[in-house]
Amino acid sequence: MDNKALEKLHLASLSQSKELSESKLCGCYYCIVSMSADKVSDWKNSAAKTGPVCPNCGTNSIIGDELGQSITDELLSAMNTRYFS
Repeated sequence: MDNKALEKLHLASLSQSKELSESKLCGCYYCIVSMSADKVSDWKNSAAKTGPVCPNCGTNSIIGDELGQSITDELLSAMNTRYFS
């Protein structure tokens, strides 16, 4: 996956309440864990952004499959490398 596609997913992860509520599967690209979207119930709120918080590690690095991308370990790893390495 190219950097432009990763950037689009990253930006979407910062405020995606509608997409996450319609997702079946989501994943955290910080801890590389996939989960049912209904497991995400906490949200980070700040002046700049609102985003879902991972129930496993507590970061707001969640993406849902309703964003149009299959949630795979490969995708989560690529995003982790780009944004946390």
